[in-house]
Amino acid sequence: MILLYSVTKEPPTLVSLVKKTAVYGTDLWLFPVVDDSQGLVLSAETNGEIIMSRVDPLNPPSFGSPSWTTVATSVDSGGENIADHWHVFAHGYHWISFSTASAKKCFLLKLDSNFNRIGKFSVYSSRNSKGFPNTVTNDHFLVEEKNGIAVALFQHGDKSSTGKPRMIICKFGINGIGKGVKTVPADSHHNYSNGGTAYLQTGRCPAHVSPCFMAFMPEKIVETVEGSLIHLIVDKKWQITSSSKILQKTGHNYSMSSMVYWKNNFGILTVKDYNLKKKVKFPSGANIMRYVVDGKFKQYGKKTIVLGNAHRPHTTLYSTKTRRKMNFLITCWDQSNSKPQGYMRVDRIS
Repeated sequence: MILLYSVTKEPPTLVSLVKKTAVYGTDLWLFPVVDDSQGLVLSAETNGEIIMSRVDPLNPPSFGSPSWTTVATSVDSGGENIADHWHVFAHGYHWISFSTASAKKCFLLKLDSNFNRIGKFSVYSSRNSKGFPNTVTNDHFLVEEKNGIAVALFQHGDKSSTGKPRMIICKFGINGIGKGVKTVPADSHHNYSNGGTAYLQTGRCPAHVSPCFMAFMPEKIVETVEGSLIHLIVDKKWQITSSSKILQKTGHNYSMSSMVYWKNNFGILTVKDYNLKKKVKFPSGANIMRYVVDGKFKQYGKKTIVLGNAHRPHTTLYSTKTRRKMNFLITCWDQSNSKPQGYMRVDRIS
């Protein structure tokens, strides 16, 4: 008899296989994404463009000369460099949203598994703000919906009675046709800033709001300002049903988080942690921390995986297709030394 899943409720164990390896040809915003082929796909920004490649995460020497495909350039952004993008695989396609360097325009790409472009769609332009002025397109996120995809932008100081910031959710069908815009004001308990992320979930949601989005939002995106990490549960209509501070510490700023969900209601939360007490000149980056947590965010493990000068961690779960299936946590980030560089870490998870 073969047990496919553990019957115990022990937290996952992580063993480092590759602590840090450079992914050559990349500068910023290095994303790991698993698609239908169960292969690992990377996207990144370099010289104001977006590139993609399919790699073997268990063969780090191959990163010395990956085969990159350019999927978006300044031609696609009206002549501006691209700055900040998000990448998910959903409904059988790769979706990449990206901002212009001025943070005034946002676009959405739909690509097949060979990185061929199926469509490009306008998400937002400050010249046609659709009633949402003061919206910034940098540090946005992209999330799968049940029947489509959604780009979450951020509006500083909306015109509502509260005057608080809010998310602007731009919804698209699988065919790329716009399905309208939803607004998500900060709730009465916590303000939040841009630089967040969200995941479509079913089994982990409260029964009365399933399916739901699990969102992780920084209280303050600016590193040099103390701020906690906020967890939101949002229903399918993009209404916040609960919010809580899950990481907070005097003199620290938590932002740019990434979550991988594991068995038995456990998860691995990776986050950028900037220590204000060190008084390092902005924008120097920060430590990248990894927490093993349960569904209530009780911590079962804590590890510094990058010490200093790090930005934008992104994670995914990668599984081999061999007879003896093995699971790996893939972590990507970028660091700025003499020039920006993307890096990857591989951990075995069981």
